[in-house]
Amino acid sequence: MIPHDLSRHEQYTQLWTAAIPAISGFIHSIVYDSNLADDIIQEVALITIRKFPEFDQSKSFRGWAFGIAKNVIKKSLSAQRKQAKHLSDNVIEQLCQTAESHEPQLQHTRQALRECIKSIPDQYRKALHLRYSEQLDYERISKKLKTTVLAARKTLSRIHAKLRKCVTLRLQKSQL
Repeated sequence: MIPHDLSRHEQYTQLWTAAIPAISGFIHSIVYDSNLADDIIQEVALITIRKFPEFDQSKSFRGWAFGIAKNVIKKSLSAQRKQAKHLSDNVIEQLCQTAESHEPQLQHTRQALRECIKSIPDQYRKALHLRYSEQLDYERISKKLKTTVLAARKTLSRIHAKLRKCVTLRLQKSQL
């Protein structure tokens, strides 16, 4: 709950900042085109800030923002006929409900992953950055790392295995 002595703008900022990882993850899990997903996130942000005075503070901001995101996704995908054929409104609704119910666990997992990424060597972080931030394919990664495509694939596979193990251990420790 947000203290009432904050301005509406400050309240919105705190709520949006807490909700954005979940909203972004939800949108990116449904919309495969990252540029379109980013556009949808921006539109959701604009709608939520514009409609924030109507928001009932006794309700969940995240749930409210998920509802807005769901509607924006439906609108955007219906404009993109190719993707709209694959995701019905019912499927989007179910994905939204699932994403909301799993968000607390996902927050813990994201935090564990951030900590694990900090603990790996710089060259591994660079490989992850090239693959996931720059979205490069293995051929381009291999050129940037001055290695073969096969070596780049194996390196990323090993990194994934190490991160998976690290995240699992951190989550197990946090449950104790």
